[in-house]
Parts: sequence; C-alpha cells; structure tokens
Amino acid sequence: MVSADPIVAATTNTDLPDTGSTVADIGEFALIDSVTCQPQHSSTILGPGDDAAIVSARNSRAVVSTDILIEGEHFRRDWSDPYSIGRRAIAQNAADIEAMGAHPTGYVVALAAPRDTPATFITEIGRGTVAEAHRSGADIVGGDFSAAQHIVISVTALGEIVPPVHMPVLQNTAGVEEDIAFAGILGWSAAGLDILSGTFGQRGGFLRHPLVQRACELYRCPHPPYGYGARAAADGATAMTDVSDGLLVDLQRVIQRSNDTTGAGSTMFTADLSYEKITEIAGESLRELATVCAAYSSHAMEEEQLLRTWVLSGGEDHGLLAFFPHNSALPGGFHKIGTTSTAMAADSAHLISMDGNGISTIEGWESFA
Repeated sequence: MVSADPIVAATTNTDLPDTGSTVADIGEFALIDSVTCQPQHSSTILGPGDDAAIVSARNSRAVVSTDILIEGEHFRRDWSDPYSIGRRAIAQNAADIEAMGAHPTGYVVALAAPRDTPATFITEIGRGTVAEAHRSGADIVGGDFSAAQHIVISVTALGEIVPPVHMPVLQNTAGVEEDIAFAGILGWSAAGLDILSGTFGQRGGFLRHPLVQRACELYRCPHPPYGYGARAAADGATAMTDVSDGLLVDLQRVIQRSNDTTGAGSTMFTADLSYEKITEIAGESLRELATVCAAYSSHAMEEEQLLRTWVLSGGEDHGLLAFFPHNSALPGGFHKIGTTSTAMAADSAHLISMDGNGISTIEGWESFA
C-alpha cells in the first residue's frame, strides 16, 4: 500500500480529502495544500506557497528540463495506479537531469484534471511525485493545478552541476575511438507495455507470473540510476543521454548530433555494438520473461525476437547511455556495450552496426508517429 511508504508518510499533508470528494468539491488551493509538504533537502530554500520557489544554485551551472504526460498518450488509469503515475512523471524528468551529469535540486509540477476526478486520485499522484522526488534527492518546490478534459501532468525539473564536475555532459560531444557504456535497467518497460497492451493475452496464470508483474511495474514506474549521471561526468564521460525512446534511436541521435557538430571536413564516426553485452545488462530474467510471453501468445512469436525488440527498440527505462575515452576505467554501474570508430565510405548508410553488421532500420518511440 502506498501509505506504507515512509518517505511519503513522513512528509505529506495528512489532512487528505474524503474518498467521495471530487476535485471540484475540494477546490484548487485546498487540493494543493493536501499534496504539498515541508522541504526535506538543503537545496530547497523556499518551497510551495509563495509566488515562486527558491532553490540554491551554489555558484554552479543550473540545468532545466521539462516533460509532459497526457492521459491516453503516456498513461492509462486502467493500467497504472495514481501513485505510480506521479512517480513516473518525476522519474522521467529526473533522468534528463542525470543525463547532463547534474544533480536534481527541485521539481515544479503542473497538473490539470477533469472536474469530476476523484480528489484522492489527484492526491495520490501528488504523493507519488513527492516520493520519487525524494528518491532522486530533491523536493517538489511548486506547481499549479487547473481543470481540463483529460489529466495532464507537466513537470519542470531543476538541477545543478556540482564539483568535481564543472561542465554539463551533452549529447553532441561524442567522438571517434570511444567506448559506449550503459547503466540502469534495459528492456523491462517495453516488455511491460506489450503485456499491458494485451499482446500475449491473459490466459491461465499469465498475469500472475512474478516476471510479468515485475515488467508491468517497471513500465508503470521506471527506475533511473540516480546519482550515476554525476558519477559518469566526474569520471570523464564525453557524451551522455538517457534511454527514453529506445537504445538504438537514442544512440543514433547522439551520433548524428555529434557528427553534425564536428562539421564538414572533420572525422565522422559510427558505432558498433555487442548484442551479447547488451543482453547481459538486460539479464537472464528478461530472457526468461520473453520465453514466458512467447509461450502464452496466441500468435507465433520467437523468444529471441521479443528480447531483441525490447532491449534495442523499447524505451522508457531511462537508463544512461554514455561515451568514455577508449579503454578508460568505467565508473561503477556502467557496462561497456560497444565502441565508436572512424566512418568508412561504405558506412554512410549505417551509423550503427551490431557485431559488425550494419543496421538499416532503427525503430523506437516517436510522439507523432
């Protein structure tokens, strides 16, 4: 039960709305009061309640990122409980801050919902945002609430670059002869989405299988590797991004932007990945899940194809994909999955290869597809 969460139980307002109340019954300000809490981190100077929040900058570089979740596009009420929706909203924004090599310092959450939405549904979203913010090392420092036809959650994440890191790690600064590494969870969110979408049906005890339940939970609320972004930056990462749209799509974006940045006449590069190393990161449990899903599917499905799709094209795990100087010691939690090399003329159509074989079609998440 979410009320057992010690972080939330200790910090959220205990004067919660009645279970039968709607957001229209409670009103904007009373609802905001019910989900705000006292700041728990030193980076928060002034939390919710005034015209704006104040967070410390400590004479460092500020990092800002915004993301949005829309009901029906990014989450469904019949798939996710409100507490998990709130956690997910923060987690995917925190991952963006981590990918810059920064530490999260605060979050501003704007939420809109239909007037007949149960007030407890909104307060549970709020409790989820508070819990995940604290897990990332920061607070919810402010936000807004309004009426809308569907539930919409917009989160602005704030972060800072802290010594020994002095500069952010960008997407467009990877180069030739570098190692590609990954930290975090890979493939599980995509598996959970397939399961919740009904791809494998609901026969027998399928949905009660522990690995099936784990995949669904990791889809509902991803687990970014908090603290690893700053660790990678301190250990010399040359470029970094979080895997939100799919490993290959996000890798291709880094390569394209880095090649574009170097300009004409400079050395272009491509990436070669090891499928074995990628699946090692995903773990034997994900392979076992692929076997279970293939067995329950009413359509002919190959275990290996499922696994390959989940780890290469599935997004929303929000692990960190980073580049490091070749043969340098990787920070704890990062595992090498490939290398970059000078692009040959024959490589022009394939920015990414797998075990030496060029990949022609790269799939992943696209908002307007």
